[in-house]
Amino acid sequence: MFGFAAITSEGLADNKIENTSFLKLGSLSFGSVEAYIGITRNVKPSFTPESERDAEYLLARVATMSCNYRDKGILLMNLEQGKSFAPFGSEFCAIVECVGSSVSEFSPGDRIMCDCAFPVPPAPGTSPGVPTNFVSQGWLRLHQAKVIRVPDSMSDEQAASFSLGSQTAMALIRRSGVLFSGGNVAVLSARSTTSLFVIRLLIQHGFIPTCFTTSEWSREEIENISPATVVRVTQENSLGDLFDSAFTHVIDPYCDMNILKATQILKTDGTYVTCGFVNQHPEMYTKMSAEKYGKEVLEALQICIIKNLQIIGNCLGDRDDLRRAVHLFEATRVGPLIDEVYAYNDVVKYLNRSFFDSSRLGKCVVRMPEIGK
Repeated sequence: MFGFAAITSEGLADNKIENTSFLKLGSLSFGSVEAYIGITRNVKPSFTPESERDAEYLLARVATMSCNYRDKGILLMNLEQGKSFAPFGSEFCAIVECVGSSVSEFSPGDRIMCDCAFPVPPAPGTSPGVPTNFVSQGWLRLHQAKVIRVPDSMSDEQAASFSLGSQTAMALIRRSGVLFSGGNVAVLSARSTTSLFVIRLLIQHGFIPTCFTTSEWSREEIENISPATVVRVTQENSLGDLFDSAFTHVIDPYCDMNILKATQILKTDGTYVTCGFVNQHPEMYTKMSAEKYGKEVLEALQICIIKNLQIIGNCLGDRDDLRRAVHLFEATRVGPLIDEVYAYNDVVKYLNRSFFDSSRLGKCVVRMPEIGK
């Protein structure tokens, strides 16, 4: 089967990976790191259903895949560590090829997507969290507890964009307590993938969130999250001044960039829930100095004490969060926002749009090569 990988110029000059060939399609610059992107030919992994090793596992062939913000930092780290070929990607829709002898819930031909349940491992001997960071290699050997079946009503493209964002967003909303207490919710960095999931799930639960963004949105883009309110933040209109102590709950994907703003706009006894940060790798760092970050965090903590605020850190979600998101999709047919779908030979354009284009709204999906499967 064919897949995708990135490789540095040094790695390309010293290509010694067994069972793999590489067809260069183009290059991308990750700051100071230059990477070639291309198609790899990968031999089908060995899989023996009756063996103890494979009894609870399944072997699947990726049909469509997508990347998340985290994948950019992981890819950079793998390239810097000298990996000759660095596959990438953490979300997929895959077709089951073989199942182990102890697997009862899945059969060959089933479509599956990842279950990123965290922090409790889904089964003995498995790890919590994202099942794989190397979707683009094409073949996936995964424990049966790390995947769920794709609903018939969900397309391959939607499935490849669904799990991580919906599972995290459902957990953020659940853990904020707003479903029980009610209140008015602000969502920061509204154009981020996680925030888009949060916004649309809040709407489906009857809330009309206020969504803050630094970018311009077209009328058509705003309609995608209607009836939510979109507020553009600029250097001239301080978020804290405009919305001082206005919200009971703030949900935010980037705490290192937004924690001070979040605490400023929360009411007394408000709740701030966050799930990540912008600066996940030195090549991805913003221009704000460490000194300024420190001052903003200190000020935010002072506000937390004065206002009796609650700060909740969240990583991904549990299996029930994903199941609830799937059930909601089946009831409403409101799926993930998909920015664009790419053919396999446009993988360079796909990565550029996914990782570097700030005008993107929603997930980018790429179809895996069909030939040679």
